[in-house]
Amino acid sequence: MTNLAQLAAEMDHTDRLRPFRERFVLPEGIVYLDGNSLGAMPVAVARSMDTFLQHEWGERLIRGWNDGWWEMPTRLGDQIGWLIGANPGETLVCDNTTTNLYKLAWAVCTATVQGGPIVTDDQNFPSDLYILREVAERTGRELVIVPTDGLQTRMSDVEPAIGGASLLALSLVAFKSGALLDGSSWTRFAHEHGVPILWDLSHAVGVVPIAMADWRADFAVGCCYKHLHGGPGAPAFLSVRSDWIGRLRNPIPGWFGHADPFAMAHAYTPEPGIRRFLTGSSPIASLKALAAGVDLVEEAGVSAIRAKSERMTAFAVDAWATELRPLGFELSSPAGAQDRGSHVTLGHPSALAISRRMTQRGVIPDFRPPNGLRLGFAPLYNSFADIVRGVEAIKEALSTHGDADEPLGHVT
Repeated sequence: MTNLAQLAAEMDHTDRLRPFRERFVLPEGIVYLDGNSLGAMPVAVARSMDTFLQHEWGERLIRGWNDGWWEMPTRLGDQIGWLIGANPGETLVCDNTTTNLYKLAWAVCTATVQGGPIVTDDQNFPSDLYILREVAERTGRELVIVPTDGLQTRMSDVEPAIGGASLLALSLVAFKSGALLDGSSWTRFAHEHGVPILWDLSHAVGVVPIAMADWRADFAVGCCYKHLHGGPGAPAFLSVRSDWIGRLRNPIPGWFGHADPFAMAHAYTPEPGIRRFLTGSSPIASLKALAAGVDLVEEAGVSAIRAKSERMTAFAVDAWATELRPLGFELSSPAGAQDRGSHVTLGHPSALAISRRMTQRGVIPDFRPPNGLRLGFAPLYNSFADIVRGVEAIKEALSTHGDADEPLGHVT
């Protein structure tokens, strides 16, 4: 491990993103390798929330809606839209990823004459599968879940199912393996078959370059509490290519999406633009917290973040090869850094027990059943030394005894 630690120190010394680490709240003694589940809190959140509580809400009261609250879903939406390469006016911050997925999948299926299936893959997030199945049933369609090798979805897997489909719904970065799809090629593949595509960008936004407009991608959803550092339960986002917006109905129409909300009319007339996908009142406090994280990502730049992310996952895979593979760990992520998002998954029969013991020792990873130990790297605050400490903690957890009621190997 000595050579590994020396190499990590050299890489940290030349890391251009290193100053950003000080702009996050990181508890002393904790190595946080679960930023792909919940990003660490930006220091600026506390200042932003204090201003909001003391002045905007505390003093301005309802007048705050005229001081910028009303525009926050679209203003933040355009910021995130810039991060995902969408055009202005195509992205909106609202609700959560699951609700936004339902809105868009239902809207597409009720706006198109194609009655073919909704197609997805077995790498998609379970909540996405629940929603897609519900939409399929409600709109008289079938949900086809394409089986894969458990690592990387290939067009040859999907080809037999996509003909005549109503929608192709995929995650750009798979939540288990971290496999990264080629958004441009997959969007083109869908369109060549006459099928619109809906991307879940939850594990990609803020850490992977995305070019929605260049790809001509139709739709996207994503959460904001991972690499956008928006905090637990942060509002999510949805994005709709401009030529689709006026053709789609919001299945959960609410007064915030009304063309004239303060007319208090009994009949619903949707906003002509992206705001038609708003439903109820926007969660202003949560939007304020999210803004601080989005600002940091925008300042650092996704290209720089991606470059460091690739170096980090490559470093982690090299460490696996020399230190952990001999101990029985398998690489459950793609081998090439260009084919991964910002997390690496290692397979081991005792992954759950190992993750718990690591956490007890102050190194926080993540576990995904049945046997996946996920190491998530947030390039704005994680260091290469963190990865070395993570590998050390894995080896320590494997070689020591846990609690009597938590035997090594218990993964249920």
